[in-house]
Formats: sequence, C-alpha cells, structure tokens
Amino acid sequence: MSENPVAEPGEQVITRGQSLGITASSIIGAAAVFVVTIIVSRVLTEAAYSQFLLFWSLMFGVFGAILGIQQEVTRATGARAESSAVVATKLPQTVRVLPVAAFLGGCIAVLLVGTSFLWGEKVLGKDFFASVLVIGVGAVLYACHVAVVGTAAGTKNWSVFAWLGGTESVLRLVLTGAVALFAGTLWGFQFAAIAPVTLWIFLLAFFPRYRPILGRARIHDSFSGASQKMAWAILTSTAYAIMVTGFPVLLKWTTGHIESAEEIALLAATITAISLTRAPIMIPLQMFQGVAISAFLKQQHRPLAALMKPAGVLLGIGVIGAIAAYLVGPFLFSLLYPKQGGILTGFELGALTFASAFMAVVVLTGTATLASNHHKLYFAGWGATAIVAIAMLFTPFSIIDRSIVALLAGPLAGIIIHTAGLAIAPARPLSKESL
Repeated sequence: MSENPVAEPGEQVITRGQSLGITASSIIGAAAVFVVTIIVSRVLTEAAYSQFLLFWSLMFGVFGAILGIQQEVTRATGARAESSAVVATKLPQTVRVLPVAAFLGGCIAVLLVGTSFLWGEKVLGKDFFASVLVIGVGAVLYACHVAVVGTAAGTKNWSVFAWLGGTESVLRLVLTGAVALFAGTLWGFQFAAIAPVTLWIFLLAFFPRYRPILGRARIHDSFSGASQKMAWAILTSTAYAIMVTGFPVLLKWTTGHIESAEEIALLAATITAISLTRAPIMIPLQMFQGVAISAFLKQQHRPLAALMKPAGVLLGIGVIGAIAAYLVGPFLFSLLYPKQGGILTGFELGALTFASAFMAVVVLTGTATLASNHHKLYFAGWGATAIVAIAMLFTPFSIIDRSIVALLAGPLAGIIIHTAGLAIAPARPLSKESL
C-alpha cells in the first residue's frame, strides 16, 4: 500500500502492477472460499454443514445487497475525480461517505432482525435469532467496510482495494482453521465467517495516511441525496445478492421442509456445487468491479462497444469451464467433498459452470449501466433477473434441475434488459441530479 493516496483526474485507470495485485487478491479470495467450505464440511456433521451453508448464504446475501454502497461510492467518487472542476463549481455541498453508509447499514440490520421472526426459523432453524443478530451487527460493519473499499476504487487506490479484499478472505480462512482446531462448533464457524468485516477499522487505525482520503472521504451531495442514491444501489444489489450469494436460501425456501437424508444430501451437494462452480469466475469479477466502473466511466459514449470484448471473454471461459466440469467435475467434487460425492453428474456440474458465465455477464452489463448513470435501468435488469429466477424455482423439477434453469433464465433476462436499455438511452452527463 505504497501508492499516492490521491489519484489525479484523467490518469490511467489502473497500472499493470496494480492489476496483478487485484488478480492475486481475487485468486486468494476464490481459493479461500473453497478451503473454508472444505474445512467446515469435514468438521461438522452433514446436517450442521447444511445449516452452516444456509448461514453462509444468508450472510453473503445481506453483504451482497450492501455491496451496492461500494458501487455507488465508486461511481460518485470516480465521477468527482473525472470532472472535479465542474463539480466543485456547481455543487459546493458535500457529505461524508462513512456516516451515510453506517446509517444505511443500521437500517438494513434493523429490518433484518425485526422481520426475522417471519422467516428465521424456516431458513436457519429454531435457534435462528442469535445467527440473525450476528449478521445484523456484521451488516453495519460491512456497510462501512464497502464504503472504504468503494472510495479506494473511486480514488484509484488499487493497492488498498486489493489488500482489503485479499486480507478479508485470508483472515476468514485463518479464523475458520482456528475454530476447526480448537472448537469445531457451528457457532464458532459463524463468527469466523463474519469477523473479517472489521478490517477497515484496522486500516484506518494503523495507516493514518489513508484517513483523510478513505476514512473522511466526502462526495458532492446532501445526506438525504447520497442516502437515496445508495439506497437505489442497495435495492439493485439485493436482486444481485439473491442471485449470487443468497440463491441457496431461496432454493431452501422454495423447496420447503425436507426430512429424508437423500433430499438433505442433494440440497447440500447442490448448494456446494453452485458455490464451487461460481467462485472461479465470480470472485475475480467482483474484485475487478471497481476497476470496471472506473473504466466504463471513460466509455460512457460507447457502452455497448465497451461491453463486447469482456462479455465474449466471460462466455468463452464459461464454455471451457463447462466442458472441464463435465469431464472431471464429478471426480474432483468427490475428492474435495466426500460426503457429497457421487450425487451430481458431470452434465449437472457443467451446466452450473456455464450458468456462472451468464451470471458474470449480467454483472458486467449492470456495471456498464450503472457507470452510464442509469440507476433505474440498472435496477430493472437485476430485478428481472431475480424475478425470473425465483419463478423458475417454483417449477416442478428436482432441486438441481430447478437450480440450473433458474441460473440460466434469470441472468439472460437481465442481460437483455440492460443491453436493450443501453442501446436506446444515451449516458447521462454529470450534473447535480446525476451525482
């Protein structure tokens, strides 16, 4: 973390060295997800492991919704940097980012805890409230965490951006390993999963040079205006979270109560397979989302042209990954997760892998839409993605078949809406309303 804390307007989006740093961080993050699930699956019983996966999915589902704060902060700080002279003249009012983020995180925590009596037992079991409370506290801390990460991306502090992402994953892995060695309980693994969201506090406490630009960052807006824009981004990211991290919770909800050991094993295997096939493409893409927003900000006059090459690359990776999953997926799955081995076929693992590429493309089209300042179009695409996917989960097929259909049809709907909207509507210029 030795770069200049303040990036100059109009400079290169990211250097080769910084890109390699983020790549390394994303690889570490993807590997950490695998290892955490492997450790937990080998320590807990099958029923407890299934319970942990649902907690894990709910936690990252909530975090995925809060991730909208990071995207909006990246856009707002990046847009300010790209046109600082215009903004300074027209919009003298500013607001600090962290208090707005903490306020919205608190609202999400209250909503989560307050409504948990309606859904908590069905999703997390009888002892749901303590788990929900832990996630609620984590929501406030994570809102501040992503605000700092978003500011780092918007101001092009890519070393800090990569450090926060990579260290969060490593710390979660280390804590999980410690729990496995010394306790091995479901509660211990849950706390290990959520504790790393305090990293931003460590950063600001021990690296004072970053406090002015990251801890006390300001954007040109009022508190209410910034809250509304971040709320729009959170609403959109909620649909994103439903598809990317909260999908297993939806799968369990639409499946209902299951008692047979065979169905429980199929549910656990499906949830694990979705995470396993998705992580190699989704975690790096999520890590580079801040970079993508900064890059698309420079291409607002030609968003569809800017989308073509990266979308083609993602689909190509999906095809290659699907073939590999079909050929060697069952063997690797049985090797890594012996308790779930032999449940899913090569075709099913390949289909889930290809579906992850569709998910990656809708993330990319959404990023381009947000960078073009079309918040409602951004929400419409992700809303359609979630609605179509949920509808597919109610079809009368098996757990794995419903999952495959939902993860293909939902993203396809979102991609169509995002690209059609970008083709029709030009990018909005920076103004008081857009910032």
